[in-house]
Amino acid sequence: MRFILPLACFPDVRFLSILHQASEACLLEVNDHYERQTLRNRYQLTGSQGNIKLSIPCSIRPDKHYSTTEINYLSSWQRTHWRTITACYSRAPYYIYYIDAIEPLFQHSYPSLFEFNTEALRILCEVLNMPQPIKTDEWKDYPSDQFTDLRKWIDPPTLQQTRFEQYFQVFSDKNGFSGGCSGLDILFNCGPEAPQLFEKTFRNLF
Repeated sequence: MRFILPLACFPDVRFLSILHQASEACLLEVNDHYERQTLRNRYQLTGSQGNIKLSIPCSIRPDKHYSTTEINYLSSWQRTHWRTITACYSRAPYYIYYIDAIEPLFQHSYPSLFEFNTEALRILCEVLNMPQPIKTDEWKDYPSDQFTDLRKWIDPPTLQQTRFEQYFQVFSDKNGFSGGCSGLDILFNCGPEAPQLFEKTFRNLF
């Protein structure tokens, strides 16, 4: 069975678990339309005061195609996101090992959300030693006996329907465990131990 996944912004542990555990190459849907209030431009971190939800501002074109959705740089969102990430994870066990790989994402200007998300995924896959998914050529329906279609995972409510395997988080002693966080949370808190978490999470999903 192969999986079709959505292109999210710093995808969560569900997405990464499938990439790690799938026996065949996953497909990455890149031909859908942009929709507001989804994980296309949003991701969640956990900090000293609890969950922090960040979003990348976008300028919506009339056709609203994902690949042409431009990032709005009128605000200083990159600086805000970067400062939030460092505040949340500077005390995490593996922060020092991976932060240099993440930093360029907040130093360069990417013309579209699609390009930012693609590069963010590439970096996560590279540092976690996972295969890159194969991009789709066109939007279409796939036979259910051959593919598990998870493209609806782009909608935030799907996070609430998942039982997440717990792992160490910097502020869990104060705030408890927070599930559904961005892959950045797993990267900085778990580092090379992430594959064990992916195996357990995958079993919970299917």
